[in-house]
Amino acid sequence: MYGALTHPLVLDNVQQFFNDLITLADPEYQRFRVRHHAEAYRIECLAQQPTSMILNQIIGFLDGLVASDVLTLEQGRDFHQRLIKGIESAWMRT
Repeated sequence: MYGALTHPLVLDNVQQFFNDLITLADPEYQRFRVRHHAEAYRIECLAQQPTSMILNQIIGFLDGLVASDVLTLEQGRDFHQRLIKGIESAWMRT
């Protein structure tokens, strides 16, 4: 459907989103499953422009991190807004 992301700014923005998420969600490298899922979503987003299904899965993942107190409500909201802004702008700005 969509090709892999290739623009350097787009790649940097996607990488930064997931780097920030992983850094906040698992600063001490103790939540392997959180990192595993975040990395899988990163690969999916880099491979192609995310579909609505992937977007909904990432939103659910963020909600799960908030529900389990891995992220605060404010952090979860900020990541959700960054994700939506990134998708809407094709990751050209976040």
